Amino acid sequence: MIDVPDASVATHQDAIVRAWIADLPSLVAEFLDRWELRPDGPTRHGVASLVLLVVRADGVPAALKFQPVNDENVGEPVGLRVWRGDGAVRLLDHDPDTGTMLLERLDADRPLSSMADASPTRSTTSTARSTLTRCGSASSLSRSSSTAAPAAPGSTDRSGNVGPCR
Repeated sequence: MIDVPDASVATHQDAIVRAWIADLPSLVAEFLDRWELRPDGPTRHGVASLVLLVVRADGVPAALKFQPVNDENVGEPVGLRVWRGDGAVRLLDHDPDTGTMLLERLDADRPLSSMADASPTRSTTSTARSTLTRCGSASSLSRSSSTAAPAAPGSTDRSGNVGPCR
């Protein structure tokens, strides 16, 4: 069903990651079935993940990302939910037990500069403005821990404050 690149296998000596790699074919089959997806291109990989281009049952192209859950990536889906596709890829679905994420498929043939009102300064300013609007204010952001993963929208912190973003 999938081709796990030799380069991906060769870079991992950790027994837990090697076991995860060995389980990838069954994990891929499980999520293709669960989320009604069909493969639509070559398998891609980074140092710590495998991405399969897919098409959803409704015909929408997407990317299915597999990665072993660890301290470095456990907050990734939370962050993607907070951003809601504004300046980051949109998270379509997520399985917290396996770390599997269904993401919108990015289009390398459509650069940001081709979007309306996409000058670098205006895009950055617009993204910052919309983020601060969702998150309250810059002062409320500066009070939050810089090392903590962002809270899910609508969640509360230990003080009962809703945040960081609505």
